[in-house]
Formats: sequence, C-alpha cells, structure tokens
Amino acid sequence: MSELSTQRVRRVKDVVGEGQRVEVEVLSVDVPARRIALSLKAVKRAEEDAAERTEAEEEEANLREAEARMANRPVNPNLRGGI
Repeated sequence: MSELSTQRVRRVKDVVGEGQRVEVEVLSVDVPARRIALSLKAVKRAEEDAAERTEAEEEEANLREAEARMANRPVNPNLRGGI
C-alpha cells in the first residue's frame, strides 16, 4: 500500500479498482513466496518529473526567444537620458 500513492491511502480501492489497467514498476520478485512487489508511485513520480522537465525546457526556450527579440529590436535614436 505504501507504493500506491504519494498521498496517504486508507483503502486500495480509493486509488485503483478491480480490472483497472495501470502501469507499475516491479520492485522485487519473491519466487518461493510467489509474491511480486509493485510500485504505482514510482511511475507517477517519473511522469511528474518528465512533465516538470518539459515545462522547464519550454520556459527556457521562451526566455531565449525573448532575448533574441530584444537583441534584434531597432534602437530609437531620439531617446536620451539616463536614470
């Protein structure tokens, strides 16, 4: 149950339902006991990390684009002064 979600889980059916298909990571296999330890949390964390990386890359691309626009803008010769 600890590998179902990053949030507290009271009942398994609050997170997944019978017959529902989910992608999980195999943590361990105990052949003599015929048990498999699975993690839904690890897969969700990986998806969230990928989404954060994509968002950061988009933000960086937007900053580079803005810098390029500012560097290529025409200079107004009528402006004078300072602070």
